[in-house]
Amino acid sequence: MIDALKAFASQAIVLHHLAFYGPMCDAVHPYAPSLVDGLAEHGRLAVQVFLVVGGFLAGRSLAPHGRAVAIRPVAAVARRWARLAGPYVVTVGIAVAAAAVARAVADHPDAPPPPTARQLLANLTMLQDLVCEPAVSAGLWYVAIDLQVYAFTAGIVWACGRLGVADALPAVIVAAAAVSLLGFNRDARWDATGCYFFGSYALGLLAAWSGPGRLGRLAPVAIAALGGIALAAEFRTRVAVATATALWLAWIVPRGSQGGRAASPLVGFLARISYAVFLIQFPVCLVIEAVAARWFRDDPLASAAGLAVAWAASVAAGAALHRWVETPVAAAIERPRIAAPANGPAAPPSDLPVSRLHDTMHG
Repeated sequence: MIDALKAFASQAIVLHHLAFYGPMCDAVHPYAPSLVDGLAEHGRLAVQVFLVVGGFLAGRSLAPHGRAVAIRPVAAVARRWARLAGPYVVTVGIAVAAAAVARAVADHPDAPPPPTARQLLANLTMLQDLVCEPAVSAGLWYVAIDLQVYAFTAGIVWACGRLGVADALPAVIVAAAAVSLLGFNRDARWDATGCYFFGSYALGLLAAWSGPGRLGRLAPVAIAALGGIALAAEFRTRVAVATATALWLAWIVPRGSQGGRAASPLVGFLARISYAVFLIQFPVCLVIEAVAARWFRDDPLASAAGLAVAWAASVAAGAALHRWVETPVAAAIERPRIAAPANGPAAPPSDLPVSRLHDTMHG
């Protein structure tokens, strides 16, 4: 199910950007207005699925039983940063080059101008939104948010363990989620920070702790209560999607955790490359959109074919980025952790998505 959600969300983001940017969707729009408008308006909601799944995986890694354990938060966040940063930095370089190509091919309104040194540095350090610098590519903002909410979660787990209130971790997460959903998430001025998005991430954390036992039975209740109260205070489709995703995971975890059932090869493949596709798809589509703007701007058939080519090229580029950058970086990071210590068995890299355990363990 995790693989299916990741695969679906990444493909939805590609389609959203294809429908939102560039001349090809404008040429196709008169022939499929509902489809184009729906993807442009609602495709971005796939980000909420990523947030919930990210929280779910973080919960399984940082506090697998809903109880704070001894962790080194700085080291955990550094590993997370390194895993994100490998393909992220490469994508920043590709995005700058793709924008230059797009500007040279056509007068494309969505091609960003050459970045300043300050802007480039802000993008490379994932601080662009916090220091009010434009992003060099669509989607980079989410990576910065992911790092923030992960760091916040690691800090909470560490603090609960350090203060001797390990069993209070779920209550602290619920309280922090309530503050986010009822406060920060209702004020767009906070949307450059993890505070705005932590509510959705926390719903995934709670879903990770569902199952048998008192906490496992209370977790879905907490998810439903948080989501219901937040929606009653102010209905937001993004919160509804996050709540539904978390409830689905909370329902399916105790029923499927012992099955060992693998996803289909295609779903597993799309899940493994989902982060890489999410990163690289905009630069790829930008170049193809520029070609369309120059040679067949108003041709609906050529534009429809161009959209299909852009979609396929995004998946292919994501597969290449995953194969040549993401996988080696993840293997290098995890190698010291999976090596067998002298006095005990090897420790599996449990904070990796299920679909990437095999890649990391076996290259």
